[in-house]
Amino acid sequence: MVSDGLVTFTGLWPGYLAYVQHKSVHPLLTEFNLGSSENPADYHLIIDLVERRAFVAPCKVADRFQATQWNQGVKLEKPVSFSSEEMEEWVEQLEQQLLHFPSMDELMSQIAEDDKLVAALEHWLDDQTLSL
Repeated sequence: MVSDGLVTFTGLWPGYLAYVQHKSVHPLLTEFNLGSSENPADYHLIIDLVERRAFVAPCKVADRFQATQWNQGVKLEKPVSFSSEEMEEWVEQLEQQLLHFPSMDELMSQIAEDDKLVAALEHWLDDQTLSL
């Protein structure tokens, strides 16, 4: 799972595995239990997208850190108000999106795009020099 402390969702697991199993990253993570499908994590991996750095912290500390980032000068959007007509239109659009079943070509295209993104991550990791 991926979380920014505000939203949690399922991420692209091949990308996660490409990162944590990379030859320059894996040795740094071996002492930390980041969890698996079978076992809960003791630590979370935090990736700072601004500084482009990664950290490991105990789960409770990482969760607290992520939750507090939203109180540090980041303005949250104001709630959106809909009229009943606008709400009905929005629900109808959402239903149409949910009723769309992707074709095999669409699925294969998405898989190919995901594979390209994972390959780009691996290439980027290969180009990095370890700075401690």
